[in-house]
Amino acid sequence: MNRFCVLALVTFLVWGCQSDPPEKPRPESTEPVAAKYRDGYILLSEVEERLRAEQAFRASPTGVAPIRSRDEWLTTLSTTARHLAFERWLIPENDLESLPELADIARQALEQSTVDLYLNDRQARELPSEAEVEAFYSDHSEMFEQAGQRFVSHIFRRQRPGEPESAPAEFLLDLKLRISQGETFRALAARHSDSETRLLEGRLGWIQRGRLPKALEEAVFALRSGEMSDPILVPGGATLFLVTDTLYAKSYSLQDARPAIMNRLLQLAQAQELEDLASRVPLPADSLVLDDAELASVLNEHDADQVILRLGEHSYKVADWLEDVAERDEFELSLVDPKERAYEIYRRHKHRQLAFLRASEEGFPSEAPLQERLRASIGKQLRRELIASRSQARMMAKIDQMPQELRDFHRQNDHLFQSPLRLEIVTLEVPLGNHPMTKIQELESLRELLQQGEVSFDQVATQSAGTLTPAQWLGPQAISALSPKVRIYLLGLKGTGFSVPFQLDRQLLMIWVKSRQEPRILGFEEVEDRVRDEYFARHRQRLFQQLLQDGLKAQSFELNEQVLKESLAAPGEK
Repeated sequence: MNRFCVLALVTFLVWGCQSDPPEKPRPESTEPVAAKYRDGYILLSEVEERLRAEQAFRASPTGVAPIRSRDEWLTTLSTTARHLAFERWLIPENDLESLPELADIARQALEQSTVDLYLNDRQARELPSEAEVEAFYSDHSEMFEQAGQRFVSHIFRRQRPGEPESAPAEFLLDLKLRISQGETFRALAARHSDSETRLLEGRLGWIQRGRLPKALEEAVFALRSGEMSDPILVPGGATLFLVTDTLYAKSYSLQDARPAIMNRLLQLAQAQELEDLASRVPLPADSLVLDDAELASVLNEHDADQVILRLGEHSYKVADWLEDVAERDEFELSLVDPKERAYEIYRRHKHRQLAFLRASEEGFPSEAPLQERLRASIGKQLRRELIASRSQARMMAKIDQMPQELRDFHRQNDHLFQSPLRLEIVTLEVPLGNHPMTKIQELESLRELLQQGEVSFDQVATQSAGTLTPAQWLGPQAISALSPKVRIYLLGLKGTGFSVPFQLDRQLLMIWVKSRQEPRILGFEEVEDRVRDEYFARHRQRLFQQLLQDGLKAQSFELNEQVLKESLAAPGEK
């Protein structure tokens, strides 16, 4: 980092804590006051300035259009005034305790603001045209259709030899009666279901239309949350469905989607600029950069402390990647090719870091006006981050005061807290040669001997002139990264055993599933931190609203709604 950046970092830390300093009592204002609180007031001009900075609208999963009606403006002005008072409650003036908090995020703020300013200084980026927005909407119409889904569990009862065809349905009808009398669906599924889903207490997961046979689909989608079907006859038995959660189908109009599409097009343009720039920056010594397959393998291991990127002094861990993913808006993510979602954030972070290295090497920014813009950008970002971190700390402290509610949440959502399926596999690779059918038949014959225990996998490799890869543990995501065909063969095996030989590129593969670790529901004590984080993510909006109300109450906040109404009145209406 160049000397200017080092000096600026210290300056920005102090400056970031001291900005917006109206927390102490002020003399009576001659300007319109939007709200009062115990130690000061919020000027109408401050509220309007904040709205101008936020452009009065934000992109969200539901899409947001610019505010139009007077009532909408009044609500927005009132909400903004409340948030300004809340922020001043979180960060009192001259609060030096904020310095250690800011130290953790100051470098990130410096890097992000420097890269944004550096790119803008190199080339002015134009906003997407209306034609470009409409073309994206038309070309990606499937992205703006949210299919209806149900979270489904089931109990399957197989027809026993000698039983009448109606026996499975009668058995399930009895189970349904027992559930109505207080027994749980999950316990009965684990005990009585003939489906492999009994290991997951009957859970099938999220189901959307097109996945089930038509008759079963209609039965499932006729159910609302908490409802159970009657027993339904299926080939070989009967099944009982339970729906525990519902997502209704929705279509996003062009008007709804426009802000997110514009943001996405700007992201794509910036990503291309970053990639072009990063391609001309040499990697520092001892750098660590993963390709897509390597990243998929590391992410599948679920090790939050694993470093996945290292460029000079900068390192990026799995935990950092997960945090970046969590900050992405769901609607925004829907505009990204599903196959690219896992890697786009990683590549963008890598490219931004390389751009920062280039900017630092060039001594950017050296001009005073650019330095001032950088200082202002970093100061605002540090304050936002400090507000966010303190809000989250207070909300997490609130969660820690409700241990029983956390345990109840774990029990009700234990499907979220299970160990992943993992397979230990050994792969035999055999050159296809000039007579592939002969090779396939040869491997088929050897596979029969393997299953009978008459030969070992090493002997099969020798006889087929193939090579064995060392045993490795893989999860479904890593297996899919190898090949969709490999996933189909491996996950189709029951227990351990040998796959049929299959062709992949110019070779034949046979895979030995040496052992497997089945999914297991993890106890509360094993995943307490994950339960807390999931609860926070699920209830964040409610927790924040409660914290906001607590802060305003502590400040004796009082909104001056008359001033806000007058600010919206047309000439002659006041």
